[in-house]
Amino acid sequence: MKQVTLNNYWRRLELYAFPELGHLPIASIKPLQVTEMVKPLFNRGVNSTGISLLQTINEIMRFAVNRGIIEFNKCADIADTFVRSKVTHHPTIRPEDLPEFFAALCDSHADLVIKSLIEFSLLTMARPKEASNAKWTEIDFEQALWHIPAERMKMKRAFTIPLSPQAVKILQKLQKMTGRSPYIFQSMKKPSQPIGSQIANNTIKQMGYKRQLTSHGLRSIANAYLSEKFIDVNVEIIEACLSHRSTNQVRNAYNRSTFLEHRKPLMNDWGNFVESCIKGSFNL
Repeated sequence: MKQVTLNNYWRRLELYAFPELGHLPIASIKPLQVTEMVKPLFNRGVNSTGISLLQTINEIMRFAVNRGIIEFNKCADIADTFVRSKVTHHPTIRPEDLPEFFAALCDSHADLVIKSLIEFSLLTMARPKEASNAKWTEIDFEQALWHIPAERMKMKRAFTIPLSPQAVKILQKLQKMTGRSPYIFQSMKKPSQPIGSQIANNTIKQMGYKRQLTSHGLRSIANAYLSEKFIDVNVEIIEACLSHRSTNQVRNAYNRSTFLEHRKPLMNDWGNFVESCIKGSFNL
């Protein structure tokens, strides 16, 4: 197992398990305590983090059984309970798996526009249709902002996405190819139309990620990364990065752009992480 993977396992234990369970003798830990500890992760939609954390705890419990510290693992079935009770409609992968994903993307036969769409979707956390139908008139290069009109948003509310330097670089590259079209991701077969919203998804399948990742699941990778790294950040800000409707009804009375300045450093940090994963893919 790679050291970076081990480091990620340890960090999740430090963030979530140790504060709640770290002071307890392992023999005294009960399933309900583990369930209550991990439940907030599933409530926030970062299922992959929750499942990974439960798997790590089970590995620790099994080790304790094998060493005679405890007689049996009382927490063995907790993960199955969460998987059954909360269906994952959009398969996804862990953030640390992105270097391997980018290596597969680089090796795929998809054209540059499709590859750019996948990378841009990942960087901006936009929904597949929002990304594939993006127009040049929506981009403010000077302010590094993407203004999506209400009619193109799931919630039918205008939304602004801060663009990381990595996202801006993609757009600048594409300007030379599709700059004369209204659409950033112009269809090569039908130049007057945008690329189909399912093309990115089909490409990901062809890369060998069928039933492992979808184009919509790219958003979940970003969600897991931000939720784990910025644990002290108001969850409303992370939800705003994903253009999720707030559970706070008072918040919903305001335009989500009120979080714009708060979202910028998170989006830039995410962009830097994605860039590091792309560079890491060269060594695979």
